[in-house]
Amino acid sequence: MKKQLKYSLPISIFLFIATVLIAIGAGYYKNSLSTEKPSFKINLPAEKTNSKVVYNFSNQGLPKKLVQPKKISIATGHGGGITNVGKEPLSIKVETEDFIGTVKLSSTTPGFDPSTGIFTKPLLPRKSVTLDVELDIPSEKIKHSEIINNAAIKFINTKDGSLLGTVPVQVINSTTVAVNDMKH
Repeated sequence: MKKQLKYSLPISIFLFIATVLIAIGAGYYKNSLSTEKPSFKINLPAEKTNSKVVYNFSNQGLPKKLVQPKKISIATGHGGGITNVGKEPLSIKVETEDFIGTVKLSSTTPGFDPSTGIFTKPLLPRKSVTLDVELDIPSEKIKHSEIINNAAIKFINTKDGSLLGTVPVQVINSTTVAVNDMKH
């Protein structure tokens, strides 16, 4: 019995310390992700192109570099960043243009179809929806280019195909010295 107690106290202390460190690490990881995640807001129909969203790989914190170094996310945030400022309901399709790597669209708004990028319910005047664009950038592009990608998120009116608005996106790595494509 004394032998069991002799070993259970150090094991209990070790497990307690390990649990505390895991909880602190998870909180640090979540905070580092939220500070390096760029966001955007756009009013539709837009009168002009939205301001550019820039994601810089050099701003990634250590946890992000270790766990998900090639994945980035650009989002509107939780409060809804895509707002209908017109007087008529809008039927919206989201298209991505010129992104390298894999692109995944998602939204917390009910009625969003991620496979087509269509909000199946019209966006009523003065109402907002959310959008999250997740990118998986090829690692060779991250290592060998200062400007990794120039692309755009486009909002299309599904009724007539007209462009409602555009959010330009630039993905960079400011710590990389620009290298030619080595196609010589």
